[in-house]
Amino acid sequence: ITPLNANCSHYIYWRLGTSGRRLLAAAVATSYSWTPPVATLAPYMTNSSSGSGVIIVETYENGNYIGSEERSVTFVVPATAGPTLTNITSVETAPAVNTIVGMYVQTLSKIKYNLGPRSAQYGATITKSEIIVDNVSHTGTTWTSDIINQSGDIVVTGKVTDSRGFTDEKTITVNVLAYQNPTVSKFTVDRAQSNGALDILGTYAKSLSQATVSSLVNVTEKNTLTYTLYRKLRSDVNWTLHKTAATIAGLTLNATDTINASLTATSTYDFKIEVTDKFKTTTVLLA
Repeated sequence: ITPLNANCSHYIYWRLGTSGRRLLAAAVATSYSWTPPVATLAPYMTNSSSGSGVIIVETYENGNYIGSEERSVTFVVPATAGPTLTNITSVETAPAVNTIVGMYVQTLSKIKYNLGPRSAQYGATITKSEIIVDNVSHTGTTWTSDIINQSGDIVVTGKVTDSRGFTDEKTITVNVLAYQNPTVSKFTVDRAQSNGALDILGTYAKSLSQATVSSLVNVTEKNTLTYTLYRKLRSDVNWTLHKTAATIAGLTLNATDTINASLTATSTYDFKIEVTDKFKTTTVLLA
């Protein structure tokens, strides 16, 4: 400030939006330094990150008003005045998966994401909430996925935007265990004698079964493999239990079973195997 003479002093005011004229400093001689307080000015800029204001300098000589001057100024709200998102969480919506495995599982899990508490500052409001999965935005504070068809890590971001355009984000990574239905790689049945020797007239059925199920480890292995064999006369509708369901040690089946089926030489038979894990069953039919 360049005073008219040594008898002059100045009153400095600011004005922004609907604030009206506010006294900033009194009896200033030649200069004054001011860092606008965010908490004071930001409430007048609730829908923008900046606002056009005015600085007014009134000059007094020996206590008498002699004139004033104004200068336009742009006030800027710092990004530190932006919103806050506390967290984002995920939860399994398939009860069986949660109970048996306790982790997300490919082709079985549906994941629900929730945004935690959100807040805006200095009069602003939260105008948008998003949950971003695989770079796709879903508007709202909660979102439930379809069945998860991928495995591995999924990066999920929660994002809030306030009325000034400021944002806050929180990111989590959820891990999905790889899974596929039980796989039967080989299933053969031949007539045999009681000792397992193949015999086209044998009354025993000798089967070779090879299958696998997916490993689902959450600290310990959570999956199991159970197989069951059935037979019937080709002309029949109903199946007869050929081998009672057996749960093996491990997740890979390589079994040979020779079972007295009282097969008659003149009849044709069908056989099937069912391989079951904790969630699904795969059936292969020999007819």
